[in-house]
Amino acid sequence: MNAWSRYLAPLTIVIGGYLLWRGSSGPGGAFQSGALLAAGLIVLRLNHVIPGLSWEQAWLRCSVLCGAGFFLIIACLTAWLGQGWLDYPASYSASLIFIIEFLATISIAVTLAWLVTGQQEAAS
Repeated sequence: MNAWSRYLAPLTIVIGGYLLWRGSSGPGGAFQSGALLAAGLIVLRLNHVIPGLSWEQAWLRCSVLCGAGFFLIIACLTAWLGQGWLDYPASYSASLIFIIEFLATISIAVTLAWLVTGQQEAAS
């Protein structure tokens, strides 16, 4: 089973990337891609290919909070600059939307994987 997880993980990354790219110009994207990437992380974790997840890990906290944090920063900046909430300038709209979707994908994937696999117990 361990060998299969090593083949499935790259496949989930490729398909998740496609879903993210496809979702940038149509409905869906971030959640579907994040859920697929989470499934790959879960398979790797259950086969002990990657270590357990713990809130004490800085990268986990950063990746869980990055999607919502960046979204809120952009929302506040567009409102502060007088455009209105999430009313992007035309020259930056495609780039901003893709960055928001990408960070939301990472945040969703890590959050779902962490919630399913559970908190790693601290070694004493």
